[in-house]
Amino acid sequence: MSFDSHGELKIWVQDNIVYLEASGGWNLEKAREFTRTINEVIFPQLVPPFGVVGVLHNDWMPTADAIPHLHEATRIAIKAGMVKEAYVSSSAISSRVTQSFVLPPRLLALPKSRIF
Repeated sequence: MSFDSHGELKIWVQDNIVYLEASGGWNLEKAREFTRTINEVIFPQLVPPFGVVGVLHNDWMPTADAIPHLHEATRIAIKAGMVKEAYVSSSAISSRVTQSFVLPPRLLALPKSRIF
């Protein structure tokens, strides 16, 4: 059974930096949509090395089944030449979720000043 994607995403490239704004509850379908957009639309516009800046609005939250896809998107981005990644959120919960569940486990071993 397939569901409609839930959550909002605005993503664009400017000066070889990927900018994204995420809001709402992201389900598995939204995470898959995000990965497809990254691979098919965003990566062709980039030249390594590149960076990513994400704005996580207060209500952004991925579901448990979306998290592995977000891990994979980060791994793919690193492989494609991402050298810096920063997320901004005014929500302590979104920040903790991103830090604890969304970033691939090996990135969490880095000092926090290098992640956020």
